[in-house]
Amino acid sequence: MTGRIRILIAVALVAALGVGAWFYLTRGQESTDDAQVDAHVTPVAARVGGTVLKVPVADNPAVDGGAILVEIDPREYQIALDRARAELANAEAEALAANANVPITATSTSSGVTTAKSGVEQAQAFADEAQHNLDAAEARLASVRAKVSGEEAAAARDERDVARMKGLLAKDEVSQQQYDAAVAQLESSRADVAVARSQVREAEVAIQVARSRLAQSKVAQQVAGAGLRTAETAPEQVAAIKARAQSSAARVKQAQAAVGRAELDLEHAVVKAPIKGVVSRKSAESGQVIQPGQPLVFGKAAGKFFFGLPGNPASTMVTFAGSCITRSRAG
Repeated sequence: MTGRIRILIAVALVAALGVGAWFYLTRGQESTDDAQVDAHVTPVAARVGGTVLKVPVADNPAVDGGAILVEIDPREYQIALDRARAELANAEAEALAANANVPITATSTSSGVTTAKSGVEQAQAFADEAQHNLDAAEARLASVRAKVSGEEAAAARDERDVARMKGLLAKDEVSQQQYDAAVAQLESSRADVAVARSQVREAEVAIQVARSRLAQSKVAQQVAGAGLRTAETAPEQVAAIKARAQSSAARVKQAQAAVGRAELDLEHAVVKAPIKGVVSRKSAESGQVIQPGQPLVFGKAAGKFFFGLPGNPASTMVTFAGSCITRSRAG
């Protein structure tokens, strides 16, 4: 075999190997320069705004569901979450205190009404006693004044007797002993007048004391009555405290909702692939400031893809499952 033939055989073998390799590598694939993909395209948009920190994907790679596509600066949302949690803790503390005050107020209110009624009764009894003492003091004053009048009349009579007896003594019509007895009676009457007048002064002082105590009892009655009226408003006070407790509970729910919203915002700072697919038309870049709802990437759903191929006279739609052709159809 000549050298030229060997060269031709070698060239033929190399060509055959090249063709075989090409068929092996491209089997199950279609190639065209104007094909179109007919697939489910899912736009992925930002749910929160901020500055893009990272975009760990490029165009056209396949990603699994849940893969990170874009990372937004989370610091603002972390601060908002911390603030919401602090407000929740404060609201829970206020609600705990408000709820604790409800039974305390209800119990103290009930005992307060009982105490206030007892105070009113005591004040009334004190007033009755003071009035009774005043009446007795006034009666005694009237009595001792009458006694003073009687004693003064007796003293005046005795004084006239002494004057008369003195004249008779000068005429020796009465004895010295009779005269001395009349003088002694006069002095006794005068002493009785002094005692009666001191009793009048005592009665007058007793009346002043009784009137002062009666005035004090009137003030005590007013105070006790005001205390009872205040105590009787206890149901309104309890209702107000219960309303504050309910308001505190509502604020707790609002704070819980705010924490949930802040947690969601922080979670949405990391944009993830909603489904398994292929990234396409990436528009987000690091450092870019984005707004909520702004599209960042588009993704094609994984699975069967439809590529539009040129046909004659119409395009031919070929269905692909992965990299394998499952069927071809015209139309």
